[in-house]
This record gives sequence, C-alpha cells and structure tokens, in this order.
Amino acid sequence: MRALFFFFFILHLQVVCSSFSPSPILCSSEQSVALLHFKNTFSLYKHSSQFCNGYPKTESWKKGSDCCLWDGVTCDSFTGHVIGLDLSSSWLLGYIDDDSSLFLLHHLQKLNLACNNFLKSQISPNFSKFTNLTHLNLSYSSLDGLVPAEMFLLSDLISLDLSNYDLSIDQHGFNKLWQNLTELRYLHLNNVNMSTVSTTSLVNLSSSLISLNLRNNQMQGKFPNEIFLFPFLQRFILSANEHITGNLPGFNKSSPLKELDLFNCNFQGSLPSSLGNLTEITFMDLSWNGFTSQVPTSLSKLVQLTWLSLAHNNFFGKFPDVLGNLSKLETLHLSVNNFSGQLPTSIFNLNGLLYLDFLIINFKAEYRHGCLLCHLWRV
Repeated sequence: MRALFFFFFILHLQVVCSSFSPSPILCSSEQSVALLHFKNTFSLYKHSSQFCNGYPKTESWKKGSDCCLWDGVTCDSFTGHVIGLDLSSSWLLGYIDDDSSLFLLHHLQKLNLACNNFLKSQISPNFSKFTNLTHLNLSYSSLDGLVPAEMFLLSDLISLDLSNYDLSIDQHGFNKLWQNLTELRYLHLNNVNMSTVSTTSLVNLSSSLISLNLRNNQMQGKFPNEIFLFPFLQRFILSANEHITGNLPGFNKSSPLKELDLFNCNFQGSLPSSLGNLTEITFMDLSWNGFTSQVPTSLSKLVQLTWLSLAHNNFFGKFPDVLGNLSKLETLHLSVNNFSGQLPTSIFNLNGLLYLDFLIINFKAEYRHGCLLCHLWRV
C-alpha cells in the first residue's frame, strides 16, 4: 500500500513540476522578424479605426518574446507556423506595398486587416502567395484601385470581404473569382465598384454561398433570379443599386433566407405569394423599388420578422390584416404607397414595435380602438 501511495505521489509531483517548466518558444526567428518589420512600417493612429471599436494590438509585440503569444497572432501548436493574423481595428496607419514583410508569412490561413488606414494602397498581387488562406478580410481599410486578378487564385477561400469605397473589380477579375473560388461561403463586396461586371455572370458564383453582400456596386442590368434560390443563402444584400432591375422569383419552402435587403434598387412587379415560404426571415427591406399590386396575405407566415419595410413602392388596395401574427416585429415602414382603407387593427397588438412609419398613405385610423396617436405613443 505504501509503495502504491509513493508511486502516485511521485507521479503527481512530476505533473506539478512539469506545469512550472518553461514552455518552448514556438515562433521561429524568421516569423518574429517578419511580424516586427510589418509592425514598424505603420504608425498607430486611433482615428485609423474611427468607424470600428478597436485598440493597438501590435503594442504587445516585443522583440525576444514568443510571437505566438502576441495579440492577434495565432500559431500552429505543432509546427509553430503563424497561421492566423487578426489586426482588425488596430489603429494601423501606413502603406502595404509589394515588398511588405507580411508576404513572408507563407503559412497564413486566416488574415484580417479590416478597419485600418492603408492610405489608398493598392492591393498587391502578392496576396496570391497565401495559398493556404481560407479567410481574408481587408474591409474598410482605405484601399484603392483595381483588385488584381491574382487575388482570385486563392482557391481555398471560404470567406472573402473586400468591402471598400475605392476598390473596383472588372469583368476579367470577376470571372477569375467565380472560376476559382468555388469553396466560398461568405462574399462581401460592399461599395466595391463593379460597374463593368455583367449581372448575368453573377449566376456563376458558388451556389454554396451563405452570405452575399453586393451593396452599392454600381452594377447595371437585369438581376438573375437564380441568386435568390441558392440553397444555402441566408443573408443577401443588394441595396443601393438603383440601376439594377428585376423581379422576385417564386421561393421554395426550403429557403433558409434570414436577411433580404433590396433597398433602393429598381425591382418591379408584384410580390409572389411564395414570399410566405421565407419562414426563417428576420429582416426584409423592399423599399424604394417599383413593386406594384397588393401585398399578399402570405406575409402572415413570416413570424420571425423583426424589420419590415415596404415603403416607397406602388402597392395599392387594402393592407392585409396579417400583422397580428408578426409578434416579433420591431420596425415597420409602409409610407409612400397607395394603400387605402383602414389601418389593420392588429397593428395595435404589436407590443414589441419600436418604430412605425405610414406617412403619406391613404390609411384611415379606426377611432373605436382609441386614439391612434395614443397607441403610437405607447408603442
């Protein structure tokens, strides 16, 4: 018994001692030097990340310490290679050129440089050297110019966010995108100028997309209905593309759409009754389009909605009394249409409603349910 006790005591002692032994440094000197050189090419300026909450992550980077422990750096626990770099909202102010030491980190799988100020740097073709990248975010970092076609050779990309005000993608680059980035699940090109890209070529995007943001891309022409029917698409934003025309397709019952934003496009026609098949949708903005006819009663099936905007269209007739089912609704815009008749009384049952807009329409409020303004004040 004593021998057994002594054995477990020694085993416990070894475990305790090992927990106090210094961990081996994982990061190689080459990677540390590359990261420190990258750090030193930038100034830290708080307003470089003025639209994003952040802090200067690179302040924790010190020569002689293990770079795998630095803020924003992730290493492979076995090889020590730097595989992740997240310097989003890190107050970085400076340029990224072709000679940047960033491109020496060949093993990167995830790179996030969003919300910094790179002073109108153009995206270097050397980003194509990151052949292991699965996630790349360069959004809102003051990048400029044409996105090089080499960027779209990163065939393992799952998530790509290039949202910037001064970037552009031409047809050649977009063709490379859909031909090579077949694993994409998240594609965000908010405010990227795609005025030379044909809308018909959008159908070639990966049908496995989960999130697609094409806001304010300056595209022109008829939008292909096939995009709406991508089997995994949950978030689709096309807003502020006033030169895009189209109509809504018939939606499948299996549609996983949770967010649909078509604000300020030029869609026409009527709303299909199959809109009621979007039972997972929480946000729907169809405002500032040219939709006509009556609003379908199938709207009552969209019980997960928290935001609904049908404002600035050409809807007419009586608005269906479907609002009572939309118990989660917080925001409702119905203004500038041609509705007539009485405002559905079910609107007063929406206890969670925070914002209601039905100005400049021909609704009549039912006084028998009490003062309309009193109800709105209570809401």
